[in-house]
Amino acid sequence: MQIQTILDHLQQHTPWVDYRKTRDIVLIGETQTEITQAAVCWVATKKVIEECIKRDIHFIISHENCFYLETTAPYQSMKELRDEKIKLCRDHQITIYRCHDGWDRFPEYGVADCLAQITGIPFNPRPTDSFYHYACLRHKTVLELAEKLAEALAPHGCSGVEILGNPEQSVTKLGVGVGAEMNSQVMRMENVDCMILSDDSCTNWIDLQWCLDAQIPCILCHHSTNEMEGMLGLVKYLSQIFPECSFVKADEGFQFTFVPARRK
Repeated sequence: MQIQTILDHLQQHTPWVDYRKTRDIVLIGETQTEITQAAVCWVATKKVIEECIKRDIHFIISHENCFYLETTAPYQSMKELRDEKIKLCRDHQITIYRCHDGWDRFPEYGVADCLAQITGIPFNPRPTDSFYHYACLRHKTVLELAEKLAEALAPHGCSGVEILGNPEQSVTKLGVGVGAEMNSQVMRMENVDCMILSDDSCTNWIDLQWCLDAQIPCILCHHSTNEMEGMLGLVKYLSQIFPECSFVKADEGFQFTFVPARRK
């Protein structure tokens, strides 16, 4: 089958995306290539590309932009690695498609729903046009919720999560969003008294300062680890739709180790 067949299906089933202006584009390569296998990843790191070369995989679906941020004044070291990855793809006829805007909100298999499902927290159903899940709770503390999240993310390179605020504070409404789209102010408008935030979605000097002043505890995790389950969802979904093609989840190499301070 051709790569374009997969792209056509994804675009036809994500009507909330304006494909005239979207991050979901072919980053490099051709779409008429015939394939029998494909790799799915959160971001196509050099490790992913090299593994695909070894396995003779010529199509990669990457959730994030694997060539960093485009800029008119790039750092030389970043440009060198970007160019190296581009050369690897061109030399080995690898096509990379970014599947982001469509997959964040894709029902059931997408990033937002997969994240909510693996926590074991009873979130309410999410409208398709939203990035957020909310859960009304009784007799739950921030620490108990953080432990559920840490356990859920452990298989994806996360050795722990952090809490900002009082771990023993009781929670009546929890909010969680998707990756960098998590917005503390959006969740606050839904009257949450605890929120899960990713490292790419907040700053200490703005968002977390506000959370402290508002006395709203936060559970902090990594952007990559909280979206990995959605990549497994993409593998599962595409495998069902295109059984003639083998889809595998590639290992990007993200492994975060939480090192606590020694207490004297």
